[in-house]
Amino acid sequence: MGKKVRKISTNLIKFGVFLSASIIGFSSFADSFIEPVESGRYRSANNKFIFGSSTDDKYRIPALEKLNNGDIVFFAERRVDTLATNDYKRQSIVMRTLTPDGNLSDSRKIFLSNDAPGAIEDGSSYKHNLMNPVPVYNKNTGVLHLFYNHIITSGSQKLRANIMHSKSVDNGANWSEPENLTNVWAEECETLIIGPGRGIQIPVAEPYAGRILVPLHTIDVLGKAGTKYEKPSNCNDNNSIEKGLFKVAITDSDTNNWVLSNRLSSGVEGIYFTEKQIVYLKGKLHMFSRLGGEAEYDGSGLGFSLDGGETWLPGFNEYGPKNDAGENVGITGRFYTPTQSGLATEGENIYYTTSVFYSWYEGLDNRREAWVHRIDPQEMLSKELSAVNNVQPITKSGFSNVATLYLGNNKIGILWEEVRTWKPIKRIRNIFYTVLDIRDFRQIEDPAWIDNGFSYFPVWNGSHHLFNTEINGADKTADWDPN
Repeated sequence: MGKKVRKISTNLIKFGVFLSASIIGFSSFADSFIEPVESGRYRSANNKFIFGSSTDDKYRIPALEKLNNGDIVFFAERRVDTLATNDYKRQSIVMRTLTPDGNLSDSRKIFLSNDAPGAIEDGSSYKHNLMNPVPVYNKNTGVLHLFYNHIITSGSQKLRANIMHSKSVDNGANWSEPENLTNVWAEECETLIIGPGRGIQIPVAEPYAGRILVPLHTIDVLGKAGTKYEKPSNCNDNNSIEKGLFKVAITDSDTNNWVLSNRLSSGVEGIYFTEKQIVYLKGKLHMFSRLGGEAEYDGSGLGFSLDGGETWLPGFNEYGPKNDAGENVGITGRFYTPTQSGLATEGENIYYTTSVFYSWYEGLDNRREAWVHRIDPQEMLSKELSAVNNVQPITKSGFSNVATLYLGNNKIGILWEEVRTWKPIKRIRNIFYTVLDIRDFRQIEDPAWIDNGFSYFPVWNGSHHLFNTEINGADKTADWDPN
């Protein structure tokens, strides 16, 4: 079944903010992070440059974690080939560390595509792509885990998808030899992808405290006839596990004692899960995902678990939302998101960060704005209630993939790709780190928004957004130039 073009109401026009990309450093975190400026635009005062290059698409797919010593560790892919037209460019995994006093380490490669298993033996006919770094930190033991995909390609064809795992006991200074978890996590005739994003650990004083969970989704079973990566003969269309299913890998220790959850489908024919995130809040695990296939809206709150991630069910919880037959609705979409999104929680609300999608296609030039939405999960149970209580902008200069983390002390850390939407070739060159204060979030109908050119605007799919006529009126590319 072919993919339909997503048709979006012309009313689904979002709000804009402005980033000064020249502001790349900060020495301390101020009480206020968002400064109102003219014409309804907003500027983040604290954006720190983390990864970047004068070459387009060299650094992509951010991830981050906070360690017990206060360090923030940043991860990304570093791609070998330039001006990527697809996601397979012989990636290595890079890392930087930000200390509590503001010192940022040099970027260093910690896993190299040339050293990936089989890279030397395969020669030049195959590419080994290390992708989607997914960190998770065990606060109880001080062990930093990193998972990533090792995807082997030939030309434009994917041949094998492995999932690798390494760990550091010295805050990322040194890493163990990567182990291949593919046969541990994937069942026969199943191909799994990890990330982008991060895994989580269930916090102390909660049921299943200390448990580590890593989100996964299935893709088509890979292989190419006549190669060493040929698909097993028994994995045909009838018994291969379908793409777009969600599940998690679970461990209650830093050992190899992994348990796998059930697989969860979208519950809607022609729609499947892709880039997904999980968050733990008040005894429940919630899953948000970007959707693939024929979705005419994107997803938030697509799955939940009440038993520490072992069993996943559709919707937020057993009480709703439901269809006319009284059955749980698998898709409870509230946002369009054409990119990897970020989830964080301070223990009360969900903070959902995404590129705002307001046009009929998902090109980079349509990823102009980004906002953090503060969500009360209880309000997501009803289609009549807004998913958004409060909002806070990040950028208007262009925004793509993102990773987020609650840092404590009312702060959220956001690691995000900047799309150069003001340039003729709208590519990604820099990854920035921004810290927002959750006390700066404002009600969506706060007069301060209206005074700066916004108006409250509910839209057809259940979202409630802010509307900025500055963007709706015409092409304002020149106004978006942060330089």
